[in-house]
Amino acid sequence: MDRARASRLSREDRREQILDSAKALILEGGLSQCTLEAVAVQAGISKALIYRHFSTVEDLLRALLSREYHPAAGDLKAAEANDFPERVRLGTERVFAYCNENRALVHMLLNDPGVARLLGADALPAPDSVHRVFAGHAAATYGLPPGLASLGAYLMLNAMVGSGDPVERMGLTSETAAAFWTTFSLAGWAAVAARYGQKA
Repeated sequence: MDRARASRLSREDRREQILDSAKALILEGGLSQCTLEAVAVQAGISKALIYRHFSTVEDLLRALLSREYHPAAGDLKAAEANDFPERVRLGTERVFAYCNENRALVHMLLNDPGVARLLGADALPAPDSVHRVFAGHAAATYGLPPGLASLGAYLMLNAMVGSGDPVERMGLTSETAAAFWTTFSLAGWAAVAARYGQKA
């Protein structure tokens, strides 16, 4: 990108351009190649311009990980779902598709020993709100005690997020994995309801 065109981007577009450039740099050469200077070169902008958006590489990595690791809350909540099975189906499809698209970068960021120290404990947004939505809907649908509904939601959501690499190694598509996990999850919820659900 030439400098004249680069100067016309809005602040938000510039930030996205920088994050896109950092992502490309990391995927191509690994985390060790991700310096603010290298990202500026990748983006075709000056070092001074990149420092207007990120004062340290840690700030840049926090922003990148937050953007890449978490799909939009609305996607996970599947707010347009009419019932719990539909919420599970929509949420599962979106999570598996998301993990498929972002797996390589997220894996590199989360498995590098230095990243946790760089980013700090609170780098990732807490997933509690998503868990609460699923748990509340499961409790209401199946008459489950809140604690058990919360445990089920936690296990269901975290199993999906951690499954990207195994799904790829098994030669499965994200669509196949999502369909399987939806069936598996709903059967599990029904079995849990039969054992722990409150009788009307």
